[in-house]
Amino acid sequence: MNPSKPMPRRLRMQAIAALTAAVCVVPASRAIVLEFGEVMPVGSTTTQPLQVRVLSATHRDLTQEIAEGRFRHDLYFRLNAFQIHLPALRERGDDVLELADHFLRSMEPRALPLPEATKQLLKSRSWPGNVRELRHALEHAAILARGAPPLPEHFPAPAALPAAVDFKSQLQTWISRWIAEKVEQAAPGEPANLHELLLSSIEPLLIGEVLKRLHGNRLAASRWLGLARATVRKLITKYFPNESADQEDDESSAG
Repeated sequence: MNPSKPMPRRLRMQAIAALTAAVCVVPASRAIVLEFGEVMPVGSTTTQPLQVRVLSATHRDLTQEIAEGRFRHDLYFRLNAFQIHLPALRERGDDVLELADHFLRSMEPRALPLPEATKQLLKSRSWPGNVRELRHALEHAAILARGAPPLPEHFPAPAALPAAVDFKSQLQTWISRWIAEKVEQAAPGEPANLHELLLSSIEPLLIGEVLKRLHGNRLAASRWLGLARATVRKLITKYFPNESADQEDDESSAG
């Protein structure tokens, strides 16, 4: 195949699939696809030029993710050619009215033009669900308005976000109940070594969850735990003896 000619659609789709895997799975070998713009289709022995543009989006701070060992720094620099910041819907001023006009023209043209009270309602809401929440709210209001312009009372109540969980309070309650249970179960006059029992109950959960969140990166785990790497290795050996002993825990495993 002449590399100067456009890649057939079948190969383009295979290339996109391979590129998707490179971004999601993030092994170094597939991240190279982004570097050289070539892909080897399944069953082929030659590479084909990759004629796609890569658009990636995230709501996370990738520089922070890199610092914490959850995102490859080399992949970041391969993707970070041009950044576009998309503000939340609540930060876009009158854009919410233009979007409402667009959605209603397709779902219920008789709902337009919107009354002034409805416009003020749309602009006053925070829309934590962004455009999806706006569209569903408009659909809800259009159904209740029955072909007339929707009024504020036709809209659903604002989405209720889950209340913040006070984990410290919950943990204190759990520990208090746990101690009371252990003291009641202990034989009279026989201490239960509560410190060691509590530590052996919580420590493996803490170590395991931190390693899971950091994709097994022991160096990053030691930083998050505030422990020396040697201590983290000992704890992994103690609580997870089946873990690979030769797993990398240096800077290279993060990138």
